[in-house]
Amino acid sequence: MFLSVLSALLIAFGIYHKLSFNRAEMRRREVLVGTQKVSLKQRVTHLGELIGNKKLKGRLETIGVDPSKYFLETIVFMAVMPVLMLAAFTNIFFGFVGIGLGYLLSYLRYSAIYQSWARDIIADVPDLVTYLKIRLDTGDIPVKAVENIAALLKGGMAAEWERIVAMTQSGVSLETALMSFADRIDNRDLTAVLVRLVSYAKEGVPQVPFGDLSEHMNHLKGMQKRYKLKRATTPMTVYAGISMMVAMIVGMVPYFYHIFVSLMGTLPAGALGH
Repeated sequence: MFLSVLSALLIAFGIYHKLSFNRAEMRRREVLVGTQKVSLKQRVTHLGELIGNKKLKGRLETIGVDPSKYFLETIVFMAVMPVLMLAAFTNIFFGFVGIGLGYLLSYLRYSAIYQSWARDIIADVPDLVTYLKIRLDTGDIPVKAVENIAALLKGGMAAEWERIVAMTQSGVSLETALMSFADRIDNRDLTAVLVRLVSYAKEGVPQVPFGDLSEHMNHLKGMQKRYKLKRATTPMTVYAGISMMVAMIVGMVPYFYHIFVSLMGTLPAGALGH
């Protein structure tokens, strides 16, 4: 069993190594040499891109995770899970089920990484709006307000806001920088806040900044409370999960011991070297 799993891992790694490619280099070759006949390697690479889910890969690039790591893990899971399913059920149907399950496990794992990053940022939007309102009420123009609140933000929101500030200071328009942020997160409530800020930069700040966003703010504040509760209870959840796993293992020991004793009892005399 161990050798089967190890072989599957080695084969998956070998396939990935052979099919690994530099996308920028491929694009340069297309420009300099021209479009050539598509090779088998390029066809398989394209298939790998489809397997790797381009939308999720784009999101992983957004948060700084190397998409090739996701691609490799997907291939490994799709190679290992069929082996495990076949070993458990000895039926070719479950081998195909294992392929789909391997893809799904890898996709869900990395999708959860992105969603956790995005929720962490979205949960801080109410604080962002509060800081912006204070700066706008004191007379800051939107660009200055964006720069002045950067030091007050924390976590993922702070990193994204520093990116916006760096873009505006390098000559990028505030609208382009904010809409880039909106595209990276793709959340309706956050986009509404950023669109209002862009309109204030173009048309002037109203008497009550963000006063027309009560619906969005109520939704965001509810999300913020839920996420803060989740962050506070995460260690407790982890400890509970570990405790349950230990309890399950301890509870299963007598069961497997009974099976082992039964098997030993059915062995012919002398099978154990006595």
